[in-house]
Amino acid sequence: MGTKIEHKTGVRVVIALLTVVCVPSASALVPEISHRPYSEAIHDTEKSVSASDNPIHTTPDMLARVVDFEHEKLASQRERFLEAEKALQKRQLTKFRRILPTLVDYPLYPYLRYQDIQRRIGKVHTKELKQFFADYESQPVARLLRGKLLRHYARKGQWKRFLTFYTPQKNARLQCYYSYALIRTGQAEAAYPVIEQLWQTGKSQPRNCDRVFKHWKAAGKLTPELAWKRFELALKNGRRTLARYLVRSLPPGDRKLARTWLKLHRQPERLAGYQSRLVKSSHAMAPKILNNVVKRLARRQPQQAADILHRTEMLSHVSAEDHYDLLQVLAISLSRKHLPGAEKWFSQIPEEYISNLGREWRIRVALRESQWQTALNAMNGLSQDQQESDRWSYWRARVLEELDLKTTANTHFTALAKRRSYYGFLAADRIGD
Repeated sequence: MGTKIEHKTGVRVVIALLTVVCVPSASALVPEISHRPYSEAIHDTEKSVSASDNPIHTTPDMLARVVDFEHEKLASQRERFLEAEKALQKRQLTKFRRILPTLVDYPLYPYLRYQDIQRRIGKVHTKELKQFFADYESQPVARLLRGKLLRHYARKGQWKRFLTFYTPQKNARLQCYYSYALIRTGQAEAAYPVIEQLWQTGKSQPRNCDRVFKHWKAAGKLTPELAWKRFELALKNGRRTLARYLVRSLPPGDRKLARTWLKLHRQPERLAGYQSRLVKSSHAMAPKILNNVVKRLARRQPQQAADILHRTEMLSHVSAEDHYDLLQVLAISLSRKHLPGAEKWFSQIPEEYISNLGREWRIRVALRESQWQTALNAMNGLSQDQQESDRWSYWRARVLEELDLKTTANTHFTALAKRRSYYGFLAADRIGD
């Protein structure tokens, strides 16, 4: 039974034929396979299609000719590809250009063209480059060439040509070259939004970004808010060296406060000596600094952090997200260390701000303290995947059992006992199975 294939190009015909599934078995086709050249088979197929505007039906003979991979031809193409590559390396350009047209239908043909263009990258005509990108834009080889081309133009200071071939890039180095190209071609205003995005990162940017940052700052685009934001991002990423460098970007009156944050970020245990100063400070960043340092302290010494939270109302001046994140970090740290008071902090966090990890630790605390209803409520807030896991299925059944809902508990135990897992065996043991 044939399959209809619409006529577009010879290549699409080949692809369609290769994807046909309703054909005789491979063993039935073997005796009929033709050993004619692949190009002749394609030529005949295209002639058949072009002879009629109507869809055509495949036949076993046509399919056999197209599916024939022509191992000998591919082997020959591989040899010629390597020969052409070697000729290019030895600058035997006449030989290279003689071989190149014979490899047009070879899969690695674009890479030969790429190597040829790369070799004479400073002399290639714009038209040829545009044609290459038009032909292979969706292929990795186009990205390879574009990157090399942009770096070449940047090194040579050919900024107009750089902009001609620039497309949005993820690479920060190329983004900084792009910004500089805009500045050098009188389009600084268009560069400023790009530079602002480059600035807002918690890691060091490539060295070629320094000049665009310098121009951006000189134009008055670096606000105190943006300076603090990058300083904060650097500390969040643990890049204290970068943060120390960024202190100079802050207004002179803010630098002492930034150095205090640096010191406490490294040693949050020293917060007691600076707490009063931070609480009394009228600076907008002071509550955020205190919140950040207390959070870091909570991971190391949660009870000391809890004491500070009891005494300091200033922490309520930060955003709700930051405030509840701090409470969650403190509660989880107390839970991990088996210290009292975790549930008190968990209970202050609204449901929409508590994470799945936080819920799991709240359940563990409730189980440890025999707070069965609290544990069940926390379980109901878990994600669907978590609730269906063996671990929490088992503990839900245990909690229901403790709440004297034994029938429901046994239903859960029975279902879980069918699973070959640690908690499945515990459930089976629980029901005496």
